[in-house]
Amino acid sequence: MPAKKETLISKIENLEKELQEMTQELSLAYEELALVYDISMSIGTMLNVDRLPIEVLSKAMNILEAKYGYLMLFDDEDFKLKIRAAIGFDPEKLNKFRSEFKAEEGISGQAIREGKFIIQSHIQTSKEIHEHILGIDNILCIPMKYKDE
Repeated sequence: MPAKKETLISKIENLEKELQEMTQELSLAYEELALVYDISMSIGTMLNVDRLPIEVLSKAMNILEAKYGYLMLFDDEDFKLKIRAAIGFDPEKLNKFRSEFKAEEGISGQAIREGKFIIQSHIQTSKEIHEHILGIDNILCIPMKYKDE
């Protein structure tokens, strides 16, 4: 009988662990959904279109608990990605990055070419990663499309 009891206790503990993991996943999914909803509401009610990128970036950084962030948009006129919003960066480093960045370079360019998100660590020690200019060590880059653009 004690062996059955131990097995039952073990199964209950495993189920509790699984429930905690599922609850955590559900909580993260809820936060993501809330962020998308919040951003869509901002887009719909924002009168100042120039302010929209900073609002979107700020909300995303809040959810991700990030200290640094930038949002780039593709400029159809000169076919370049341009930073439209940035938070937390040293202005001098940000200006250097703005002046030297090319869409085909760095993690951002790779994410666009591949059409998928990229998480990269230890970019400060890798000079071939263009984003090292910003003085950050880890980066999450997510390309987004709107109407196949």
